[in-house]
Amino acid sequence: MPILSIIIPSRNTEAYIEQAVESITNQERYNRNDIEIIIVDDVSSDNTINVVNRINYHNRIKIIQNVDNVGLGESRNIGVRQATGKYIAYLDGDDYIANDYLRTVLPYLYDDNYDMILFNYSRFYDESGIIYETSHISLAADKQYTAAWNKIIKRSVAVKVPFPVSNVKWEDVYYTVTLNEVVKNVTVIENPLYFYRRRQGSISFNGTDIIGHKDIVVIFDMLLKKFSIMQLRNPNVRKLLNKQFFTHMVLAVNIGLKSIETEETVSDILNRYRLLNRGLVPAFGVGSLRWLKNIFLIQLMRWHLFGLTQLILCRIR
Repeated sequence: MPILSIIIPSRNTEAYIEQAVESITNQERYNRNDIEIIIVDDVSSDNTINVVNRINYHNRIKIIQNVDNVGLGESRNIGVRQATGKYIAYLDGDDYIANDYLRTVLPYLYDDNYDMILFNYSRFYDESGIIYETSHISLAADKQYTAAWNKIIKRSVAVKVPFPVSNVKWEDVYYTVTLNEVVKNVTVIENPLYFYRRRQGSISFNGTDIIGHKDIVVIFDMLLKKFSIMQLRNPNVRKLLNKQFFTHMVLAVNIGLKSIETEETVSDILNRYRLLNRGLVPAFGVGSLRWLKNIFLIQLMRWHLFGLTQLILCRIR
């Protein structure tokens, strides 16, 4: 049985998928008997699947082709159901892992003491390759970063925590919150082991869709169906959700100051924010000055003073 299954969901990543795979297979500690690579192609309309077939010599990759476009979350679920490794990791088809990824994580996996292993990551610009951010995560849920790809999860846990079967964005927020209700033994690796590519056309790069930011409301409502409001008021989980609410309200305001969509999106997010924090002092996991800034800006957005909100945001950056 492999010790690690690396699941790569891909859709229209022909320019990047080879680098993603070779960032695994070129590592000193790579052994196809120990490391299982699973690519789940989500009905790519470009040449992705041909590239995958070309680099799949010796059948070292398990290739799954979706019949219908099911989205990122369900593609990952499909990969988990096909995985045979003791642990699960995720790698997006346009990203890659560090040269020392396997050498660093394998001792933790063979020790078999952890349900989840977290590690830091670096973000880089596609055009220049310049790294513009490196994370500093910790064990607290609100400090872990809401991504699937900076985590390695025991498969016996991963099968219990599927991604939401929906084409909404921000499914990793749901996944991170749900994981933290299930895992018991967790550790953090300080090294940045994952390289996230910021590119045109990716969800995180394209911030012009106001309605897309309302998907955080859909995610919160999904969580409310799974957990009680008291469970979501776990201090670290509440900080994580408050950060998400604040971020998406601000992004919506920055996109469109006077649109009906902005008012509706901010109002919907504010309703969930108030529900989560009713009777409590809102917490964001930040220092006192940033806490005051966040509270003040939220109040401005509650009054629909979006122009003033944007002006203040520009001044304090």
